[in-house]
Amino acid sequence: MRVQRSLLLLTALALVLSSLPASSQERARARTQTRERAPARAVRAQPALEAALLLPAIQAAREAVKPAPPRAEGRAPSPLSASLKKQAIDQASGVGSTAGNRVAAPSQSLESVTLSAKRPWSANRAYLSAFLPSSFDADSGVVELNINYGGWIDVNLNVEANASYLVDMSTQTWGDGGTWKIEIGDEQIEIQKGPGEEHVLFAVQSPAKGWVTVRIRREGSGCRVFEVAVDRAG
Repeated sequence: MRVQRSLLLLTALALVLSSLPASSQERARARTQTRERAPARAVRAQPALEAALLLPAIQAAREAVKPAPPRAEGRAPSPLSASLKKQAIDQASGVGSTAGNRVAAPSQSLESVTLSAKRPWSANRAYLSAFLPSSFDADSGVVELNINYGGWIDVNLNVEANASYLVDMSTQTWGDGGTWKIEIGDEQIEIQKGPGEEHVLFAVQSPAKGWVTVRIRREGSGCRVFEVAVDRAG
């Protein structure tokens, strides 16, 4: 009896469905397909929702980065005259007189070298490297540091014991309030110069023989370093 009742109900349902207009059947099929596709649409929409939620954070990060101040075209300062260079070497050596007072350098030691991005090393004497530069151009020889990157330049020198060296950086800076910060071991030097093209001079004293790292930073503004010349002063 139960089987017969079930068959009668199914037959009656089939008759009702077949009697529906074609448009009603199509709407019923569309609703069924819509319910089946709904989860897929929700899944596809999720990345767009996540991107929309991330937009404020991305915008805030962009606004936190300060644009670099406008800069002039790359132009190195004029070379130091022979008399000014001699005076700077004498002051770096601490003798304050003539080059005749300088201690003779051993053969194959660091006597005089010029480093740049075009020629960043001199075998077993010195080499130049940069961390996070905005540009390290081997064609022009220029190293550029951007205020937003927080990078620096390392000048590594193979020095003699009880010797003095004059370091002459040919630089260009832009923007106001910039300071050169130079670290030589535990010693720190601050030089207020800029903006414009200029020579930055300082001395390196070496009590012992071996490699010494001179770390050079520019804080408060961007800069270009065209070359770093190192001369033994005493």
